[in-house]
Amino acid sequence: MNIYKKQLSKFYFFQIIFLILLFKPAVALEIIRDAEIEKLLKDYSEPLFKAAGLSTKNLNIVIISDPSLNAFATTSGKVFIHSGLLTKSKTPNEVIGILAHEIGHIKNGHAITRRSQIDKANLTSALALIAGIGATTVGIYSDNRNIGMAGQGLTMGMKNSAKRNLLSYTRSQEYEADLAAVNLLLKTGNSSKGLISTLQFLADSSLVSAKYINPYELTHAAPPDRINMIKSLAKSSPYYNKTDTMELLHRHNLVKAKLTAYLNYNNVNFSEDNVYGKYVDIIRDFKKGKLNSSLEKLNILLQSDYNNPFYSELKGEILFQLNKPQEALESLENAIDLAPDEKLILNKYAEVLISTNIDKNIKKAIKILNKSIKHSPDNIQAYRQLSIAYYKDNNIGLAELYSAYVELFYGNEKQAKIFAARAKSKLKNTSANWMLADDIETIY
Repeated sequence: MNIYKKQLSKFYFFQIIFLILLFKPAVALEIIRDAEIEKLLKDYSEPLFKAAGLSTKNLNIVIISDPSLNAFATTSGKVFIHSGLLTKSKTPNEVIGILAHEIGHIKNGHAITRRSQIDKANLTSALALIAGIGATTVGIYSDNRNIGMAGQGLTMGMKNSAKRNLLSYTRSQEYEADLAAVNLLLKTGNSSKGLISTLQFLADSSLVSAKYINPYELTHAAPPDRINMIKSLAKSSPYYNKTDTMELLHRHNLVKAKLTAYLNYNNVNFSEDNVYGKYVDIIRDFKKGKLNSSLEKLNILLQSDYNNPFYSELKGEILFQLNKPQEALESLENAIDLAPDEKLILNKYAEVLISTNIDKNIKKAIKILNKSIKHSPDNIQAYRQLSIAYYKDNNIGLAELYSAYVELFYGNEKQAKIFAARAKSKLKNTSANWMLADDIETIY
């Protein structure tokens, strides 16, 4: 069993490294999965979705590691946010304003064929469509520690021309989205100042200056005339001068600090004496492998805010990396008590449970992970962990089946077929799982 596990781990490690080298572009992008960041963006987006008459069940926030200030959406409810939008924004309202604009596109049904293809695809396939190239994974919380800790997600190359064609809207659609955004912000009791200031920033930057780039090649129409229209409408809102709450601004700054630390951004400066500067310092120590130093500093931060589930989540991850699974479980259980619906925290908890090699823990992890993929079918890490858990639970057929799913996510159809064939040989003939394996072997 240990030999098989080592071989599987080694296979995944060299497979991922090979793909990273093969597809390493001039500008590499990552899809970031992080419970704290996703929770904040969900809290920003859900009221806007409801105000637009859209089902929040379809809301799917995808965070792209890209320092540029941008966002785009698909009609099914996938909203793609660049990390630069978060780190360059001074207030939550600025991000909320851009989200309102993108949700305005969804509400008005602005779509082109390529977006429809993305709507129908799983996340990995969607990213391949966006990029026009294959995708692979690296991770902050990767279950293969040899890969490192510098950014979880799907790394891909983005061809500029393909990206422009994919994201482009007509000028009239941009105006319609602006009008919808102002209305959505009004309905949710938000100011439109953030949307105005963000568009103004774009107007003042070389990104939208005719001196540097052809305006017709931009993914959004040139903003000056749009700004004037929004201003004329926004000033009549009773919420025009409303500011963000201190609690929301605090959460926003914690996310900025986290992204700054993990992505090595140098355009966001926090004082070393405040909580945000300390958060940056803790995460940078963690990234560098200075685990004891990171843990010591985090414990001090926890004393001032023990009810922050994401501090406990990070502590659990550090303890796990220090090979202290029982202490890691206790910290993650505290995080789950504080944020019981956070699937990524539950996934990490399941991973640590599996690592203990205790039968009851493994069975508990399987239940957690099966529930997770039911709600998040694009969660590659959950499939990988299920494969490991089922192997340790001596259910080799399901272990092989979930390994096949992982290979499909990576786009490795040949290897997926091999795992599927192995799964079929160990599963009951014509059972539901056998048929799933048969589908992978015969269809892909």
